Amino acid sequence: SEQSRTNKVSKFGGTNMIRLVDMIEKSKAKFQKMPVGPIGMHVSVKNKKWNRAVEFVTGSMLTSFVVHSQHDNKILYGLARKCNINVRTIISKFGNRNNPPANMIPDSRKFTTVADVVEVDNDQAWNALLDHCKIEGNALFDTAREAGEKMKGARNVVQGVMPDGMT
Repeated sequence: SEQSRTNKVSKFGGTNMIRLVDMIEKSKAKFQKMPVGPIGMHVSVKNKKWNRAVEFVTGSMLTSFVVHSQHDNKILYGLARKCNINVRTIISKFGNRNNPPANMIPDSRKFTTVADVVEVDNDQAWNALLDHCKIEGNALFDTAREAGEKMKGARNVVQGVMPDGMT
């Protein structure tokens, strides 16, 4: 519903962000490709237990936008200024969803990663989280002790994160 969309947007920047998203929508024709964002609107965590950990790993990316080109970036910045938002953007040619090569990700039999516990309903948002937050390499652990044990000699694990967001 419109209401739940608005609630989700406001979580990532309040009423100014809602205004910005509306202005982007109304300015569709000016963009080469519609900007994607705020990225957090496209992310849901499958298990609430990991909310803080996911927020810790993805941080400011959740309030960022992905734009297709420098041209689109300029337009978005102009709209953001009107809404009094200091917007962060990632300029990235829009393409298909990337999956990291199997030899670059932690062993899925031993590790649950941020990429495993989130659903991202947009390919550009997914790619941005892979590229900038390494969601596929951030392993999740119930306790610091478990992290310590499993992290020894672990391949492709960037860091271990607990449910409270601590590393």
